[in-house]
Amino acid sequence: MAEIPFHSWGARQAEDALPNPLPDPGSVIVQASAGNAHSLFLTSTGRVYSCGFNDYGQLGREDVPPDGYAGNLGVIPGLGDVALVSAGNTFSLFVLANGEAWSCGSNDYGQLGRAAAPGEDSATNLGKIPGLSGIVSAAAGGVGGNWNSHSLFVASDGTAWSCGLNDSGQLGRAVESGTEDEPNLAAVPGLPFVTAAAAGETHSLFLASDGRVFSCGGDIPALGRGEDDSDLEGDDGTVNLGLAATGATAVAAGQNVSMIRLANGQIHSCGENTWYQLGRATGEVYQSYFGLCGSGASMAAGRQFSGLVTGGKGYTFGRNSYGQLGRAAPDGYYDTPNTGYTLGGGLTGMAAGQYHALFWNSSGNAYSCGAQCLGRPGVTAPGNPQESTNLGVVVF
Repeated sequence: MAEIPFHSWGARQAEDALPNPLPDPGSVIVQASAGNAHSLFLTSTGRVYSCGFNDYGQLGREDVPPDGYAGNLGVIPGLGDVALVSAGNTFSLFVLANGEAWSCGSNDYGQLGRAAAPGEDSATNLGKIPGLSGIVSAAAGGVGGNWNSHSLFVASDGTAWSCGLNDSGQLGRAVESGTEDEPNLAAVPGLPFVTAAAAGETHSLFLASDGRVFSCGGDIPALGRGEDDSDLEGDDGTVNLGLAATGATAVAAGQNVSMIRLANGQIHSCGENTWYQLGRATGEVYQSYFGLCGSGASMAAGRQFSGLVTGGKGYTFGRNSYGQLGRAAPDGYYDTPNTGYTLGGGLTGMAAGQYHALFWNSSGNAYSCGAQCLGRPGVTAPGNPQESTNLGVVVF
């Protein structure tokens, strides 16, 4: 397995997990997801906690202050037993253990998969998506953008579904963008048996059971299929779905960035590298082919920064304008690496949003860093991220 290109900026001594008790006896954090300005945390008992901005009802809660911001974490009521969460631009998706899919938040383009007006600061529009069953995975897109929003779902029978904005062909089918009154949810044709999907700002990735990865949408370099942009452009009437890679076991997508994990543990990236968010030094800003950036058990891509977890430790790279790297470090650039160790303590996963990151470990503790929606009331972004960090334990 390839070594992580390590640099010493901001190495932390955080191997010992701090107590992070949940209100539910015996419950621990097993997954988290970071949106533009909100966070979701999933517990081992199937409950979901949310915090951050709620201007479109994306928190799924009605106990939010009038200003639309909830610094405190709160449980989303009425969901049942949740198996997976995904936070998008200003909306949220939930997969239940019984195979149902639920959604809440903004719905300008029908990204909720159902006809629904957007929620408000203190009024949720949480609801079940009709027509979907046997769902095992979901991905909410648009993180990093102000209006880009699309959703992807994967069913147990290998079918992939999509809905929402389709101005760049990110839905993988020729269809106009949906609206809050007329959602455009439908299966994506032409794909083999799909096991997972990832939604970037304006592009999508689909992982097949045989390890093939298919890509579509905008963010052309992030499609991982070559240099000729003119052959890859998609829109609501042009499907640009195509093969991007083989031998993969996992996929992740952020703003103009794609990441894949191979069976041997290697992690490869492609897309924009202005801030070194690809985790590898490149001779130019855009890289249209996948290239090795490290190895690990999982990875995450947000807005202009990314990270991976290997050997129970988290490594981050890219832009650090709000302390989202979780360590005191300068911004990276396409030819100036800034990969560094962020956090240990038996990490099992991480999530990357617009300006914040979330981590969780094998003990079920959760950590956060960056700007707002951290689940730690009163904590703000560090004044000088090159010299300090606000990485800390999430408070439940």
